[in-house]
Amino acid sequence: MIAPTPARRRQDCLASAFRTAETDGLKFAVMGRFVALLIIALWQAAISRAPFYFYYDALIVLFAVSGLMQVAVSRMGGRWRVLLFVFVLVDAALMTVSLVFPNPLADEAPSPAMFYHFPQFG
Repeated sequence: MIAPTPARRRQDCLASAFRTAETDGLKFAVMGRFVALLIIALWQAAISRAPFYFYYDALIVLFAVSGLMQVAVSRMGGRWRVLLFVFVLVDAALMTVSLVFPNPLADEAPSPAMFYHFPQFG
């Protein structure tokens, strides 16, 4: 067995340090996401009536699951790390759904500005 050279040991040490820093940063970001989602869920429950905020709670749970899946994929490493980019797309799709589509549980009509998002405007 050939002993690794000092340059190779340094390179391995740096790669390990970068992986550790990236994992710690992702964990910190997910914890920040959970805190923000918890604040939003509590705020939504405080200002809305009971059946209407369940739609938003479902979206909040989906955002939380997406964050947990990012941490799980980052622990797998290797070729699975490409899935982290897929979860960014999942987050973007969830954000689009939450902003564009009205709450189906609400009995109120959508605001007039919502009609500008759909094909009947033109």
